[in-house]
Amino acid sequence: MREIAGCILAGGKNLRMGGEKKVYLKYQGETFLDRIRGNFRNFPRIYLSVEDRGRYQEEGMILVEDEVPGAGPMGGIASVLRRCREDAVLVAPCDMIFLSEASLEKLKSTYEE
Repeated sequence: MREIAGCILAGGKNLRMGGEKKVYLKYQGETFLDRIRGNFRNFPRIYLSVEDRGRYQEEGMILVEDEVPGAGPMGGIASVLRRCREDAVLVAPCDMIFLSEASLEKLKSTYEE
């Protein structure tokens, strides 16, 4: 069986947010990061793509720092792909909080078939 990991893109300058990290914004009492991480709960591994490891203290995820600073989302994805041990990675941006666990599971099961 092919193994697929989850990845949350959390890097970036967050200029429109005044430098505040989007992953720590709250929706219905839960941070964006916790909401998305919960939806990836059935994945064997979750990578958190970040611009600077020193700004994050997350447990239960593998922090992957951008290898090429300022390269945007594609740079973060490339860094995770170089680091991952799984056959594939399903990537979601940190502000896509309405992406459901059921949708992620459907994508995962379609890949595994």
